[in-house]
Amino acid sequence: MLFALLMLFTIPLAFAFAPVSLLGTTLPEEKTVTETVVIDPQIFQNAILTMSVFDPDFPNEGLLYINGNGPVQLFGAQGTTANDNLNKSMTFTTNANWWRQGTNSLRFVHTSTAGYIINSGNVSFTGSVNPLMPTLNFAASPSSVAYNSAATLSWSAANVNSCTASGAWLGAKPLSGSESTGALTSSRTYTLTCTGAGSSTTKSVTISVGAAPVTVTNSIALQPSSPSVLLGNEIRVDIVANNISGLAGIQASVSYDPAVLRYERAQEGTFLKQGGVQTLFLETTDSTSPGIIKNIAVVRIGSGASGSGTIASVYLRATNKGMSDLRLSQVLLASSNGTAISTTALNASVNVVFSDADSDGVPDSLDRCPSTPPQYAVGRHGCPIPPGNFSPDLSTNLSDVDLSDFAYFKIGIRGVGELDFGSKTISLLENISGILVPVNLSRAIEFSLHRVIVRSELFATFNTSATVTLVLAGIANPLVYRNNFTCPDCRIISFIGGNLTFTVPHFTEYSVQDGSYCGDNFCSSLESCSLCSTDCGVCQTPIVSGGGGGSGGGGGGSSGGGGSSSKTLENITVSYANFDIFRVFVDFTNRKTVSSGTTLSLDTSEITTITSLPEGPVVYKAFNIKPINFVSEDMQLVKIEFRVDKKWIEDNNIDVDSIKLYRLAGTSWTPAYTARLDETSYVYHFVAETTGFSIFAIGGSVSTKPPEEPQPEEKQIPVQAPPQTPAQASSDMLGLVIIIAGVVFLIIMIGKLKGRHKKEENVSNPFLRPDS
Repeated sequence: MLFALLMLFTIPLAFAFAPVSLLGTTLPEEKTVTETVVIDPQIFQNAILTMSVFDPDFPNEGLLYINGNGPVQLFGAQGTTANDNLNKSMTFTTNANWWRQGTNSLRFVHTSTAGYIINSGNVSFTGSVNPLMPTLNFAASPSSVAYNSAATLSWSAANVNSCTASGAWLGAKPLSGSESTGALTSSRTYTLTCTGAGSSTTKSVTISVGAAPVTVTNSIALQPSSPSVLLGNEIRVDIVANNISGLAGIQASVSYDPAVLRYERAQEGTFLKQGGVQTLFLETTDSTSPGIIKNIAVVRIGSGASGSGTIASVYLRATNKGMSDLRLSQVLLASSNGTAISTTALNASVNVVFSDADSDGVPDSLDRCPSTPPQYAVGRHGCPIPPGNFSPDLSTNLSDVDLSDFAYFKIGIRGVGELDFGSKTISLLENISGILVPVNLSRAIEFSLHRVIVRSELFATFNTSATVTLVLAGIANPLVYRNNFTCPDCRIISFIGGNLTFTVPHFTEYSVQDGSYCGDNFCSSLESCSLCSTDCGVCQTPIVSGGGGGSGGGGGGSSGGGGSSSKTLENITVSYANFDIFRVFVDFTNRKTVSSGTTLSLDTSEITTITSLPEGPVVYKAFNIKPINFVSEDMQLVKIEFRVDKKWIEDNNIDVDSIKLYRLAGTSWTPAYTARLDETSYVYHFVAETTGFSIFAIGGSVSTKPPEEPQPEEKQIPVQAPPQTPAQASSDMLGLVIIIAGVVFLIIMIGKLKGRHKKEENVSNPFLRPDS
C-alpha cells in the first residue's frame, strides 16, 4: 500500500535574504515552504526525519513547525564532510497528529542570534515510515487443570493482518478471541503466529494436566483442590479417606515446600462426623520446622466410620512460583476398640503459577506494563528498561522502580558528570499506539567534557529543574553557560575537588567555562567576602591584635603602631565575637615586616552549602578563610579555636571525640590535629592546628552507640478486683472444671495416639488394645 512505502520528500530553498536588524540585534529568519506528502498519519508516528542543509554557515539550532503544530527544536547540526563545509544534518522525530494526508506545510525558523543567510544553497527533508511492530497477547486460563478438565485460550493482536494456530490446535484464527481446549488428559502446547506488514510475532502457552485419579482401597490421600494455584492465592488440600471401614481415629503430619507455600490454617472435615457423632479435632504446627504441619488428629466418639470422604483440610498460600510436593507422614489409624488399621498413604503436588500475558516473567497482577514487546528486558514491575550507557554506581537502578512514575532519578558517567532530578516525578516510558516502550537514555542525555545536553524537546519529562555535577579539568573559577550564554538562573552549590555542582531551572544544554565574576552566585578563588559579599557572604567583623617588636615599636596591632614607617610582627590573633570560629592565631615563619598603615587580617565567611564530606563526617559548619596582606609562605603555624553546639551533637548522635577541623587541600579534605579544650552548658570548645588557609569544615562521625533515651519511671498502681458474688464464683469454677476436663481428655487421646505402639513392629498405633 501507498502509506507503507518509504516517504521521501525534498524541499529546495534558494533564497538570499539579508539579516533583519532591530536595535543592533540580528533577528532569526523564517523560511516557509509547502510540499505535498502522501502519508498515513497512523503509521507516520514511527517516522524519523533528517533535515539536511547544503550551506557552511547553517546555524546549530532552529525550530520546525508542521501544519502550524510544534515546534520541534532542532539542534546540534553535524557535518558530513571533513571540513563541514557542504552538508549539515539534524535528525528528529515528530508527533503523528501534526501530519495529514495531502499537503503539509513545513516552516523552519532560525534561532541563531548571530543571524543566518542561505547562500544559494538548499534544504531537504528526508524521512522513512516504519510500519508498526505487530503485538500479540496470548494466555491460557488456567494454565494447569485437573485430569479430564478444560482450559480457555484467549488472545488479542494488533498491527497484524492474520493469525494462524499450530501445535495442539490448527488453522486460521481471528485477530482476537477465545476458545476452549476441551477436556484434556495430557499436557498440551498451543502456538499462535500473527503476521503484519513485513514482520510477524509468535507466542506459545502450555497447559499442564494433572495425573489421572487413582483409587486405592484403605488409603489416605492428599488431594489439592487444583493441581495449580495462582501466585498469591490460597489452595485447599484435603486429607481424604478412600474405602476405609470402622475408622474412629487418625493422626498424621503434612509436609510442603515453605519456599513456595505458606501454611494458613486447618479445619476438620465431615467424614468422621457422619451420623452426627461428636468428634475431637486437633492440629498443631511446629514453628521451628517450617514446612510441616505436625500431628493433625481427629477422634470420633463412638463406633467407627466407613466409606470415603474428607477427614480434614489444610489451607496453604502460594508465595512463590514453583512446584511443591505434598507428603503425608506418621499416619496412624485405629478403630473404636483400638485396633490398628493398615493403610496406604498417597501423596500429591501443587504447582504455583501466574498469568503472564506478555511472557516477560512478571505476573499480570504485578505487571505495570502488561503488553511489553518481546525485544525489551523488563524490571521487577514488568516495564521495559530504558537502554543507555551510564555508570551503574552513579545511576538509579531502573530494574527496581516503577518507570512510569517515580522520583529521585539519578544518572551519570564516572569521571564526567551526574544529573540528579531530586523529588521531581520522571517517566521513562513512551506510549506508542497503546504500547509502553522505554525512553532511549543515550539519545536523551549526553555527557561530554564540561558539558551536559538533555534533549527535553524530544523527551518532555526531563524539562524540569535538577542538580548537575560536572567533573572539571583545568578550570579554577567556573562559570555556568546555557546554550553558550551565561546562565543567570543557575546556582552553584559547591566546587570541591574539581567537582562543580549547580542547579538548573530546566533542561537544554549546559556547559562550564573559566571566568567567574561577582554576581554569578559563586565565590571563586579570586573573590572574598570583602571583595564580593554577593557571592561570598557577609564578612565577620574581626578584632586583630599583634605580637612581637622591631624598629617601628613592638606589639603592633592593625594600625601599624607608634607612628613608625614600619613594624615587625611575630604573630597576630584575629577574634570574632559571635562566630563559631571565635579565635585564629597566626605564627609567622620569620618576623613579618609591615609598612605603616597596613592591616594584617582575615576575610572569614560561612559557607552554607557544604553539609557532608566525601570521607563521611557530618558537617556542623563550613567556612572560607582568606588572609589579607600576607600569604601562605609567611605563616609557620595557624591555630583555629572553634565551638560546637551540644544540641547539634545530640540531635545528630555525633561522637564528640570524633569532631575535627577539616581543610580542603587540592581535591581532598584533610583532617587537622584537633583537641578539645573545655565546655560550657551549651557548647564544646576545640582548637585545631594547620599550616595555611582555605575552605574549612567542622565535622564529626555518627556514634556507633544508639542515643540514650530517658526511661520513664515505672509506677506501681495497685489494682483491686471487685468482690465476686457466690453465683459468679460458682460459674467461673464450673467453666474451669469443663476446660480442665477437656484438656485432660485430649491429653489422654494424644497419649494413646503417641504411646501405645510398642507392641506393633512396623506400624506405631495409639489405639492398640493392651492384649493385642
